Amino acid sequence: MAENKNAYTRYLILDDCLKNQYARYTLKSLRAKINEKLEEKGIKPIGRTQFYKDLDYLEYDLGAPIIREQDGQSKRIRYEDPTFSIKNQTLDIGIVQDIRDSIATLLQFKGLHQLEELEEILPRLDKEFGLDTQAKKVIAFEENPFLKGLEFLNPLISYIKNDTQLAISYKSFRSPQPIDYDFSLYFLKRYNQRWFLFGQVKGFDSLTNLALDRIDSIEFSSSKFTSNTKYDWDEYFDDMIGVSRPTDGVLTAIMLKFTPQQAPYIKTKPIHGSQKVLAENAEGLTIQIEVIPNYEFESLILSFGSDCELVSPLYLRSRIKERKGF
Repeated sequence: MAENKNAYTRYLILDDCLKNQYARYTLKSLRAKINEKLEEKGIKPIGRTQFYKDLDYLEYDLGAPIIREQDGQSKRIRYEDPTFSIKNQTLDIGIVQDIRDSIATLLQFKGLHQLEELEEILPRLDKEFGLDTQAKKVIAFEENPFLKGLEFLNPLISYIKNDTQLAISYKSFRSPQPIDYDFSLYFLKRYNQRWFLFGQVKGFDSLTNLALDRIDSIEFSSSKFTSNTKYDWDEYFDDMIGVSRPTDGVLTAIMLKFTPQQAPYIKTKPIHGSQKVLAENAEGLTIQIEVIPNYEFESLILSFGSDCELVSPLYLRSRIKERKGF
């Protein structure tokens, strides 16, 4: 990717030089000027071969109106049209390369046809703009391709877009028999490598969330879809950890104390956006967060084991102690 950005920098320098109708560069002086500008930017100078490749790319791939004129013993090179610039293109090469790399990164999310369709775009971008197709893989996402229910993910996205009322057969961990829901689906969220559906069950005013891996079947419902008029999803998830929001939950200031060994991880990877450091000393790190306590919050605290102490509020401290078993 760095090499591609360096190439685009070279094209911009070439573009500026060739627009200059007064400089009238020779091929030799033009390459010297480019290398001078590259060195100013901390970029390695280019050789004669790369210089001619760059000129060819501007002329034949980007349509630059380059002319070469005999001037005595030398040939001068410039744009025939001084108003031309590669900057005037709808998309410049650097932006297109970034778009390509972003698409390639998105395609790592397996199972989403909406993303996989983008794969057809990549060869077209490569051919049209001469992009780097051999870039090293530099990022990966933790995935669980064996998660039950992933076959429902693509149609669910379409159902949300089209306000489709659904009949969902759902088997929770607490019930031996499937439960049938007449469901208006609003939103999908991924948490801890699992997908969750958010929507409204017919006959209930409150929001319901269903785990994708607990769904047995999905069919169309003849009931009327109930539109979402209550929930802004950014705000809905902002005050909690995970996906479950207790109906009686309230925003709570929670004080947590971590051991010195755990402190660096908590400082560099806050457990919530509201995290504030209250104290840090030889005994450890004390922080405060403001969240709506839920099952996922408690599970997170328990996952730290003896490295974390919930200091306050007392009712939460007691609940955590009970779940720890002492």
